[in-house]
Amino acid sequence: MMNSARVLIAATLWLVGMVPATADETTDAMQAFERVVVAINEKSFEPIKAVVDRSELTKRIYAVRPSEPNSRQALENQYWEMVEHFFWAGMPVAHRDHQLESVHFWFQNGKGFAVLRRRQPGYSFAFTRIDLMADSRGRLKIVDVQPFNARPPMSVDLADYLATFQPTRATTRALMKANDLSDTEVFQVSELLKAYRDRDSARYFKIFDGLDKRLQEDELLARFNLLLAMRSNDLNRGADFIISYVQLQQEKAPFSVALAETHILMGDLESGYQALLQFQQHYKLDEGAVPARLSALALALGDLESAESHALEAVKLEPALELGWWSLLRARAAAQSYAPATEALTRLEDDFGHTLNAAKLKRDPYRAFGDLVESQAFKDWRASRE
Repeated sequence: MMNSARVLIAATLWLVGMVPATADETTDAMQAFERVVVAINEKSFEPIKAVVDRSELTKRIYAVRPSEPNSRQALENQYWEMVEHFFWAGMPVAHRDHQLESVHFWFQNGKGFAVLRRRQPGYSFAFTRIDLMADSRGRLKIVDVQPFNARPPMSVDLADYLATFQPTRATTRALMKANDLSDTEVFQVSELLKAYRDRDSARYFKIFDGLDKRLQEDELLARFNLLLAMRSNDLNRGADFIISYVQLQQEKAPFSVALAETHILMGDLESGYQALLQFQQHYKLDEGAVPARLSALALALGDLESAESHALEAVKLEPALELGWWSLLRARAAAQSYAPATEALTRLEDDFGHTLNAAKLKRDPYRAFGDLVESQAFKDWRASRE
């Protein structure tokens, strides 16, 4: 449940005032990024390290908040070890042999981003955005990573971690959104940060549970609480706090996939649908997994029109995604649109190797297939395939 909750997705666009990119610029950047994707799937950091823009990433880290001198020194001394750790933390968790794939790429005027996707258990997907730029010699560089789960961008994650090295009173106050901390609360939070730094889960939870609610709901402390719960395999604490944490992010589109998956896990399909719809409308990715997922949710909610509309969008955006065609088949079967449903049946057989005869469809748990196979449209289609 926790892995599923740590999901998902997409991208901040630089669309205003841009001159159209040249074909060569986009092609060269895309080819260079394909080599990055290979390295990620091979879990090889050295090729990735070669394309990380250290200067730009460092600038982003220090822009998050003022840093203590010892924290900056620690970053300088262990730069690549820290970057490697937080880079991999931003990648979707691997399940079975599912590879990361690039599903959205945009690059012009030396700036851009890519979105990576990995299949998760069931019919969900996890996404990560990688921010890109070209250096002075035109070479592609990675400048940040934004996982679409319960973590902030890599630059912010690193800045938060550096703040735990020696949390002074000034650092502690700067970290917290609440500006009315008492001296006692500042001391408690600074001790909490040290416990996180030392990965002392028991001490962290003891201090955290004694804090005022407004501090427990601080984004940073709530995230540390959740990460330590998952690291220590404390599923009860994780289950208690996952909803409250992601709800703190509900106005932030990068967290809306995680919010959607969490609502779905908890059985609130309507809230899950609305959160995922927010993500789709904000980012408009050129991929089919999100609309296919929306189709399934709309179908479960009884909205047959939206279910078909989302499924059609999925197969239009990504015809090679099998899930999209299954979504379209289910939506049309539920709506008793049997003749149009044969389009999806044909694609599933021809493109993905299925044999969808009456016996197989009747065995499927989806009940609407039972009525589909009894229709004349299906019988005519099946006869034409024999």
